[in-house]
Amino acid sequence: TEHNLINDLNFKSDNFFTKKGFVNSFDILFKNISRESRNSDKYSDKFTNRNFMTANYLASLPLKKDGSNYYRNLSPKLSLKYSPFDNQNISNFDRKINSTNIFSNNRLGLTDSLEGGQSITMGFDYELFKNDNRKIFSSSLGQIFSDTNDSKLPKSSKMQNKSSDIVGNISYTPNNVLEFNYDFSADNNLDTMNYNYLETKLNINNFVTSFEFLEENNEIGSDSYFSKDIKYKFNQFNQIKYNTRRNRKTDLTEYYNLIYEYKNDCLVAAIEYNKNYYEDRDVKPNEEIFFKLTITPFTSINSPNLNKWK
Repeated sequence: TEHNLINDLNFKSDNFFTKKGFVNSFDILFKNISRESRNSDKYSDKFTNRNFMTANYLASLPLKKDGSNYYRNLSPKLSLKYSPFDNQNISNFDRKINSTNIFSNNRLGLTDSLEGGQSITMGFDYELFKNDNRKIFSSSLGQIFSDTNDSKLPKSSKMQNKSSDIVGNISYTPNNVLEFNYDFSADNNLDTMNYNYLETKLNINNFVTSFEFLEENNEIGSDSYFSKDIKYKFNQFNQIKYNTRRNRKTDLTEYYNLIYEYKNDCLVAAIEYNKNYYEDRDVKPNEEIFFKLTITPFTSINSPNLNKWK
């Protein structure tokens, strides 16, 4: 048995501006955790009460440049983060730092702990717009600098050293047909890519095709796959979808899915055929077909699976 009582007190200031154009804000998060457990593999068999607190000061300098056909935004950013408490040992937690969460106060997404110590995070956001306000290109970059090494932080976050990985995102949407998105994480000397995620979407008439590529290396993980998703819309109510994914580590296909779907404002009905494979070449694949009915916003009903083993 495990009993946890967690109280959070979070204060976020409004943005305040300097005469030089800097935008500033600060965020303070206080967390109190009371815990009691018996026969737990995770916690000790005694009552504990701990406090955590972290403060984050964020400053940015929004810049804009206008052109005849385009305008550009550039925002260098700086975050000062401080906590008077030490980290709990969360080195085995699966947590990743990316361009979306790197400047947030609770960037590790912890519920019963907080990141301790002090650090500086530096980076920037860049955006390119057409004059009709349609975004063509955007990129973000960030890196964390700490005063000490901390082996208690998650290995997968690459934050255990004084300098974290350089994380970033690149997005390119030249028109209504093509969309390109790339997330990455690289060692601070830029000689090793520890995380690569690439997503491409093509939208031509009623066909929507997307491709995904993922590669994780070193402490971040070991997943690697290539997937594709093809969708054809007969009209605004009916569509058919096909998707598959291939594991690049084992060089095996993981699954095939074929879905016919009818959708209106209050109902989604689908017939799905799934064929799942296993990493072991000697294990035979599993096939199933089922009917799914969703009445929004109330509930979802699935028929019993019709399994077939080959």
